[in-house]
Parts: sequence; structure tokens; C-alpha cells
Amino acid sequence: HKLKQNNKYLTEQAFKIRKSYFCKPNDGFFSKEFESNEIPSFADPSKMMSGMKRNMVYGVSTMLLLSWVSHFCSGFILARIPFPLT
Repeated sequence: HKLKQNNKYLTEQAFKIRKSYFCKPNDGFFSKEFESNEIPSFADPSKMMSGMKRNMVYGVSTMLLLSWVSHFCSGFILARIPFPLT
């Protein structure tokens, strides 16, 4: 449906040029084999460790903020609920 709507932006010759660039059997962009020497992020220990460090920083900062709020708001009613918590 979108292809029919947007056909006015490319001329037929421009479309054929792009098609020949991407779809040639031996030289085309989509027929090339790309090698990836990169280790996936879930298998790389250094990347996993950096993610764990970020999570730890977030967890510690959240605990500090919640303990600060708990200390300063210990005698106040912050919310009233219709059932007992204990």
C-alpha cells in the first residue's frame, strides 16, 4: 500500500538503477557476505560487567534516596489506605 502511495518520488530509471545496485547476483550490495569479528554483548564479560556496574549504581542511589525519604517522613502520614498493612 505504501509503495503505491510513494511511487511518485522515484522515476522509473532511478528505481532501476537502485535495483541493479542492490540486487546484482555477484556484485550487488545484498549478495555480499560480511564478516563480523565482534563478540555479541551477552557473551562479552567486560560488557556484562559494565551493565552490572550501572545497575549497582542505580540500586544504591535508589536505596539512599528511599532511606532519606524514610528518615525525614517517618512521623507523617503520606497516604491513607482503607485497609491495614499489618
